[in-house]
Amino acid sequence: MAEQKDNKLMRFGFYLLLALLLVNVYNLVFKQDKPVVDNAELLPISLETVKTSYSIGSAVKLKVTNNSDRNLSLDYICPDAPLTIMKTSVIPPVVVDKVAKLDCKNLNDPLLHSFKLPANSSKILGYDLWTSSLFSELGSYKITGTFTVGGDKFQVNSNEFQIKERGFLSSIWYYVLYQPFYNFLVLLIQIVPGYSLAAGIIILTIIVRLILLIPSQKALRSQKQLQEVQPKLEEIKRKYKGNQQKIAEETMKVWKEHKVNPMGNCLPLLIQFPILLALFHVISDGVNIGTATVLYDFLSNFSYSSLNTVLLGILPLTQKNVIVLPLIVGGLQFIQMKLSFSAKKKTDKPKKDVAPAGIDLGATQGLMTYFLPVMIAVFTASVPAGVGLYWGTSTLFAIGQQIVINKESKKKTQSVIEAEIVKEDKKK
Repeated sequence: MAEQKDNKLMRFGFYLLLALLLVNVYNLVFKQDKPVVDNAELLPISLETVKTSYSIGSAVKLKVTNNSDRNLSLDYICPDAPLTIMKTSVIPPVVVDKVAKLDCKNLNDPLLHSFKLPANSSKILGYDLWTSSLFSELGSYKITGTFTVGGDKFQVNSNEFQIKERGFLSSIWYYVLYQPFYNFLVLLIQIVPGYSLAAGIIILTIIVRLILLIPSQKALRSQKQLQEVQPKLEEIKRKYKGNQQKIAEETMKVWKEHKVNPMGNCLPLLIQFPILLALFHVISDGVNIGTATVLYDFLSNFSYSSLNTVLLGILPLTQKNVIVLPLIVGGLQFIQMKLSFSAKKKTDKPKKDVAPAGIDLGATQGLMTYFLPVMIAVFTASVPAGVGLYWGTSTLFAIGQQIVINKESKKKTQSVIEAEIVKEDKKK
């Protein structure tokens, strides 16, 4: 019974991870790049924020819908933001005209100059680069603009939205995890030669993985121990087929004999998860002038315009890379999965008569080995290359950890075999 619960937990964890990846891919690929067309026919253009409220420091996202049969373009001069921002929580409402400190010559971002909108379509306009200058105060806001369609001018207003203080949990997330990691990344970029974002991401990822080394090694060792005793557990299920109480008793004996804690990999993973998630969000949000409010005072003079966002002169880390990087990251993930499930290679052929409530662990491992890397590759193709660099670096580190664990396991198994041989020789 205990083993079945553990198998169910493994299966639940796998499908939870899979669901999270699918939701992220859907949101990043479909919801932002190809939003559903809003057929509000009252005006040729409609403006609607993605959310009605944003925590201070979060980037406002505006859904712009072109209901006309003409291609439109919003042209503006950097560092001005597209459209006009009105603060409506004051009387009378005022235009927010703070100028963002953008390096208009060197920043390679098409949103700095224009926003193209094909006929009968919608797009998401993100104010990431202008967050710190336009939305640094609490209150109510609207976004407004004048559009010319077919010779006629239309004044279009968005819905009213709020910039609010962070909630309790959001504050813990921001002040304990997100802000420290963001500032640490900026500090590393300042230290390394050339203001290299790539070097900062790689160094920060390695440092975080080293900090998490002890809990992650515990989780990997626990996983390896479970794999090593799996043949014995399968033999117990075959021997006592139908007797669930006896199977549970014998399973507990095996775990006790081999000092296996089936839940031993859960707590270390829970400790790692929020830290790695914070690191992921720091890198995916990007280091740009729009996030300047996140900086600590001693880093307030950080030069965003000096930031080198290109890896080896060929890979822009702020843009998506849909072929090379996803293949590399997916390949690394496949290697890690193969190494983590390499314990049962030379055992007898598994029989299919497992306990009715159990699951085919081999099938689950096979699914994870081949399907998860594909999902990771698709996810990498849907996010900025900097996130892919982080994921690849983290996976490469995990491969090294797994190799060490596998060697330890091999030595341990060899010692057990030698001890058994000595014991048999003494009996003779």
